[in-house]
Amino acid sequence: MPGTVPVGVSQLLVNPPIGLMDPIRDEHGAFAAGDHTITDFLTTSAHGVLPAGTWPIGGTFGVIVAPTVFPVTWGYDIGYDSGSPVGFEGWTYENRFAQLVVMHQAISGAFIPVQVVDCFRVQTYIPTAFVPVSGDRIGLHVSPGISVELYFMCLLA
Repeated sequence: MPGTVPVGVSQLLVNPPIGLMDPIRDEHGAFAAGDHTITDFLTTSAHGVLPAGTWPIGGTFGVIVAPTVFPVTWGYDIGYDSGSPVGFEGWTYENRFAQLVVMHQAISGAFIPVQVVDCFRVQTYIPTAFVPVSGDRIGLHVSPGISVELYFMCLLA
């Protein structure tokens, strides 16, 4: 019908396939133990069509939480390991190393938590809703003795 957007096209714009996205490391990190409120991410080099600069997280499609330091005393369950530079994709740690809280801003200005994810794996991918007109923020709690990097998923970056 004229004037309508096919469901497949609108779904592609709101939730694109992971193959069309690129993880861009937030150069504000690594994030040390404690609580962090994140509204934007920084890249000092261009990535495809994304120029260097500071960008709002509301224009991204998710985030990968990846620890950079673990206490050697933490236990884990051995899982799949691809042998790639990151590797250890299936290993699960017994202790939570981070918690990510995705919040969207209501018209009243209040921030409403819409996702709470506890991170136990070497890489945790959290898909988020693309909301370009809303004020978005992420609450990040990093456990003591840990630091994490965040990689924001950008379309065709």
